[in-house]
Amino acid sequence: MLSSSRSYIRICELTFRALVELQASSDIKAQLRELYVVGAKEIEVGSRKVIIVLVPFPQLKPYQKIQLRLVRELEKKFSGKHVVFIAKRKILPKPKRGKKKKVQKQKRPRRFSS
Repeated sequence: MLSSSRSYIRICELTFRALVELQASSDIKAQLRELYVVGAKEIEVGSRKVIIVLVPFPQLKPYQKIQLRLVRELEKKFSGKHVVFIAKRKILPKPKRGKKKKVQKQKRPRRFSS
């Protein structure tokens, strides 16, 4: 477990550094400045490794506009690995009609009042 978390952190750092380098030097600087990344994972598919870059769901469309150039540059930096951008979503539970928070009774003083 510990080695997998270290590799996750290492992949995230490498991906973030590569994106910062691209932002500093390429022509897609203005578009990259507004976007950010949630995380990155590395998985093995067949004999090749794939780096999955997780982006927030609302920012998926802007990433798709610059995806060709971005993937090409990142695959140059990570030689022999494919790069894929995937949206990270959070699925919220359905609101329940009958379920409400339990409210505790308010405590009252125990002395008599007249």
